[in-house]
Amino acid sequence: MSKKNIFIFQQRDWALKFGHILAKKLSKADHRLSTLTFKKTTNKFIKTQSDVKYDFIYSHDAILENPKKFLEGKDYSFSEIEKEIDFKEIWKLIQSSRFLTKSYQKKFFYSFEQNLDDKEIKLYVKAIYKLCKQIYKDFKPDIIFAPNFVSFPHLFFNLYFKNKGIKMLATSETKIDNSFYITRSFLEDDSFFIDNYFKNKEKKIIHNKEKVNNYIDRFLNKQIKNSKKNIKLKILIKDFLKLQINIVKKIFFKNPNKINNVGATLDDKSIKILLRDFFLNYYFKFKANNYKYDNFYEIENFAYLPLQFQPEESIDVQAPRFNNMIELARQVAMSLPGDMTLIVKDHPGMFGLRNPKYLNKIKNLPNVKLVDYSINPHEILKKTKIVIASTGTVLFEAAIRKVPAIQLGGLKKTSILPNVTNCNNYDQINDLITNKLNENLNNEEYDFNLSNYISSMYDCSFDSNYLGVWENNESGDVTKIIDFFINSIINESK
Repeated sequence: MSKKNIFIFQQRDWALKFGHILAKKLSKADHRLSTLTFKKTTNKFIKTQSDVKYDFIYSHDAILENPKKFLEGKDYSFSEIEKEIDFKEIWKLIQSSRFLTKSYQKKFFYSFEQNLDDKEIKLYVKAIYKLCKQIYKDFKPDIIFAPNFVSFPHLFFNLYFKNKGIKMLATSETKIDNSFYITRSFLEDDSFFIDNYFKNKEKKIIHNKEKVNNYIDRFLNKQIKNSKKNIKLKILIKDFLKLQINIVKKIFFKNPNKINNVGATLDDKSIKILLRDFFLNYYFKFKANNYKYDNFYEIENFAYLPLQFQPEESIDVQAPRFNNMIELARQVAMSLPGDMTLIVKDHPGMFGLRNPKYLNKIKNLPNVKLVDYSINPHEILKKTKIVIASTGTVLFEAAIRKVPAIQLGGLKKTSILPNVTNCNNYDQINDLITNKLNENLNNEEYDFNLSNYISSMYDCSFDSNYLGVWENNESGDVTKIIDFFINSIINESK
């Protein structure tokens, strides 16, 4: 590969575990590098390390802390910005950012009240726009690499540089064996997987046939166990000791990651917030385990709507018009055929994070039954007539079980599943449900498309315990992961 200008998002722990190693290898190959850092300690590390020479190092935290200072008197209209990025709904991008639009200060786990007022949000957006213009003018990257597409800067960079003919790459989950692949778009309508899927579909080719069939067999024959997350005394004591340590740190040490004038964040909590989070987390866990759920085993003829983890990129970025789960449940429930009811189940990842008052609002909606969060989704998929979801693994799992599904939102990688039909607004739901319930999924074309989907994911993905290394400090083949990143960058730079 000829020498390139490569821009890397060096964010948080990913920068230390993967990003810095990636930058070192690219630097040794004489590529020019620049970066945007997330988290002040990460910025300090990048600035003080001596392994990699960056042409430019920008700090997202510094911009967030004082966007007005970064703008240096420059001003831009939102209509000008929308034209530059060729995207007419900039406030849709803005609402995807939990930091901007949801307050951690006011409520655990996040309030639906905005964290920054509209004036501050506008300054921040204009500062990110100026940053993109500055990077394009001073560095002009050939390619941009980020760990994922999860927040406003990622989405904005993706759109801005795409409009300049510059590709941005990021990782995304395949939903298969914890593997990941590379996508070029936050809606995942442009990726190595999508390329491969449609190429193989056109040629009627299935790779990895044996591997695909083994995966489907293992999936259909796996044992179904419900998983109650009981409160264990040992973990409670460990969490209480961790709380005490954090309080002592708060009293005696200055937080190096504090962002002034923006309220509480997951990296910067006051003693009051630390105490609030600890006690509410365990209170919510107790309430979830003792909640009076509807009896799943007594319900027949139902549609299934799983709640999403929130706030989270998978719904707030990829299905922003359907991210109010209470309203979504209400709309779906009243759109069902008269003899059908809606089952709703909470996301297991929200255990200890979801306020029981929120669950009460869903449970008390007409024609809605709220079932225990610990029920295995496979048990529900075996009985349900149809799945309705904004996004998520459930659409893929439903495809393997040949359960018809409706997707609310624009995520491309799940919209092409052979059991899925996309829905763009609430008025379509009733007609789509009627059509999907009469759909025949037992045919050769369906089987080919499902096998091609799984095969194409295998063709384009990597694992090596990527997520385990990233989030849980587990062991994994980091060298193999970095090589996959570099090969992806090389392929896109040809």
